[in-house]
Amino acid sequence: MLVSLGAMVGTSMLCQSIPYTEGFGAKQVAWMLHSGVVGAVIAPLCVLGGPLLTRAALYTAGVVGGRIFFEKSCVFATTFRPVYDPI
Repeated sequence: MLVSLGAMVGTSMLCQSIPYTEGFGAKQVAWMLHSGVVGAVIAPLCVLGGPLLTRAALYTAGVVGGRIFFEKSCVFATTFRPVYDPI
C-alpha cells in the first residue's frame, strides 16, 4: 500500500516538475506514466472491492468528466463561466 502511494505521489511530482513545451515531449510521457500508475492502483481495488467501489469510481469519473466537459465547452462561448459558479 505504501509503495503504491509512493509511486502515485512520485509520478505526480515528476509531472509537475517538468516544464510544458509545445508538442509531444517529456511532460506528456510523465503524465502517461502517472495515469498508468493511478490505473494500476485503482484497477485491483475495483476488482477486490466489488460492485460498490466500481460504481463509486464510475460515478466519480462521470461527474468529473461532465464538469470538465462543461467548463471546456464554455471556453468557446462568448462569455466564460468562472469555476466557482454553480453548474
